[in-house]
Amino acid sequence: MSQRSNAVRQMVGLLAVAAVVGLVAYFGIYKKDEHETKVKAHEQVMFTPANLDERLPDGGAPEGEFTTVKIFAKGETTTLAREPGAEWRIVEPVKSRADKLVIDQIVTQLQTAKFRTKLEEAPSVETLKTYGLQEPSFLVEATATLNGTARTVKLKGGIDNAFDGTVYMQRNDDPAVYLAEGGIRWALARNTFDLREKEVFALDESKVAKLVVKTSANDWEMERNSAGQWKLTRPIQNVVDTTTITAMLGGLRSEKAYAFLQDLPAVRADAGLDAPLVEAWVTSTDGSVRHLRVAGDHGEWYALAEGPAGTVIAQVSPSMRGWLDRNAADLRDRSIVPFNRDLVSSITINRDGVEFTVEKDAPDASADTWKIVKPTRQAAKVFRVSALLYALGGVKYTGIADAKPKDLAKYGITSNSRYISLGGPFGEVARLTVGGLMPGQDKMVYVKGVGPEVFQTDGSRFEELAWKVSDLADVPVPADAGK
Repeated sequence: MSQRSNAVRQMVGLLAVAAVVGLVAYFGIYKKDEHETKVKAHEQVMFTPANLDERLPDGGAPEGEFTTVKIFAKGETTTLAREPGAEWRIVEPVKSRADKLVIDQIVTQLQTAKFRTKLEEAPSVETLKTYGLQEPSFLVEATATLNGTARTVKLKGGIDNAFDGTVYMQRNDDPAVYLAEGGIRWALARNTFDLREKEVFALDESKVAKLVVKTSANDWEMERNSAGQWKLTRPIQNVVDTTTITAMLGGLRSEKAYAFLQDLPAVRADAGLDAPLVEAWVTSTDGSVRHLRVAGDHGEWYALAEGPAGTVIAQVSPSMRGWLDRNAADLRDRSIVPFNRDLVSSITINRDGVEFTVEKDAPDASADTWKIVKPTRQAAKVFRVSALLYALGGVKYTGIADAKPKDLAKYGITSNSRYISLGGPFGEVARLTVGGLMPGQDKMVYVKGVGPEVFQTDGSRFEELAWKVSDLADVPVPADAGK
């Protein structure tokens, strides 16, 4: 055999040996290390309902949907549950809405939290006592639906590590002890009160159709019409100030419970809820009714809320009474010239018996088509017309001088009084008539809207309104026009 043939055989042999060594290294070392890394990464995930390398039929990674969370902390056990796509609710030890923010934090931690490290594989009983895991300070049992089956993971929390603030933890029946970030305790160790929705009388203003309130001093009701506008229906009929009702319902919703009480006859009686200082009935757009009672004395105030969602008795702030115990007159819309700006298509202004009129090109025309049509025809300053309408809508009265006046001249309101009339597709939409000064007052004047009442208000702002053609004209006008 030639020397060249021997060299080739030796080369082939070396390659074969190298291949074997490579395969051994790949499968025996690299693949082993890769598998151990995956196992370690899987173990570090705190909530691990899926098995290692478990996949969906299409090869994707399975994602669980939480259905139940049970927490023992601060001496209480609380169970939360939810139907697919529905909100979380507390089902034990009470039936109540859950605090959405808190339960979202818990679910987020369960989905993303990882152990920092595995501290000990097989600790003794004495060691578990040292870590506070023989009698855990908090327990979490969470169930998620995964690949069509329910999977449950149990987490145990011990004491804090004094060195770095981490928490000693265990998972399921695994004896191993792990270290987790200290924030886990804050996120998961919640008692029933922590998990419960603190809103006593949650309201969605957009879904409230009627509100009835009875107190020792006040008795009124209001309804929302088809246009979404609130109106008092008893004891007087009047439009309600939107800002006031929004603030009232918003403030009522913002009230939080300091503590929750058990719903028992004795508790209701002791809290004074059998003879409340304030009662309110809220009717929603779906026809359901909720009943609220507020009682209290000597710094302790209580609320009883009853409705389709259940019954709640809570200790509350005294401000809860204040949101509702309001006089009907204080709820009235104090606008002297209430109107829908979209309906205004003409403006007639009278000063000392001389009128001029501004109109749109068409009732549905945009705001940039205003023009003066009387006494001459010419373009109007759009921004001045807009400012005029805005100012009129903001005029509020400070008091009612006369609800049913018999002599308007007594208040300086005559045919020669200054007025601004807003016209629409069906006639006059609104009117402001400015009368005389109130006796002994520098700025307070009498004014009148379309209703019979004579109001009193600060007249200084009326000087800013457009009372002359030149105030609205887009080009100069003759000096004697509109005079």
